Amino acid sequence: MKTLLKQNLKELTKYIQEKIKTAKNQILHLTSFSISHFRQRKTLMLTSALSVFTIINLVLLTTIGAQLTVGTNLYNYGSIETLGKINVYTDSGCITKATTIDWGTLTPGTVATKILYIKNEGNSNLYLTINTDNWTPSVADNYLVLNWNLEGIEIASNQVIQARFGLSVSRNIGGINNFSFNIILTGS
Repeated sequence: MKTLLKQNLKELTKYIQEKIKTAKNQILHLTSFSISHFRQRKTLMLTSALSVFTIINLVLLTTIGAQLTVGTNLYNYGSIETLGKINVYTDSGCITKATTIDWGTLTPGTVATKILYIKNEGNSNLYLTINTDNWTPSVADNYLVLNWNLEGIEIASNQVIQARFGLSVSRNIGGINNFSFNIILTGS
């Protein structure tokens, strides 16, 4: 009986060890499955987050791009013409003649200001006026307005006065990136 009991105990021990081994394998499999499943979920969550982040960035970049497009930069390369006995200079000492005004970079809804100097080269007093012509493109003058601080001002012979030119750019300007026009200053 003792032998039978020992044999049954051995078989029972072997049986229990096999069941423990099987249970361990199942636990490892489940743990492996859970870890694998967790990694897949983590990867899916990261991929989703990255996709959302990318979409948000694209929307923001598109919006910024649209704002930059609306805020078109303009550049003028027009010329200054004078009629009468006046000349226009870039400096108050009247050394460098001004033949153009470089307005720099302009954006819709802004006013660019430039300072030049007007000298009466004649022997008598003159009254100053300003006009523009030859707008390119021809619709540019619908969106751009030139003004100055000397309209109708009298300037004495050999007098030099500072002129403040302002170019206003309409907020509604569109389709114009470059433009030119002639500024005609008259002393009469």
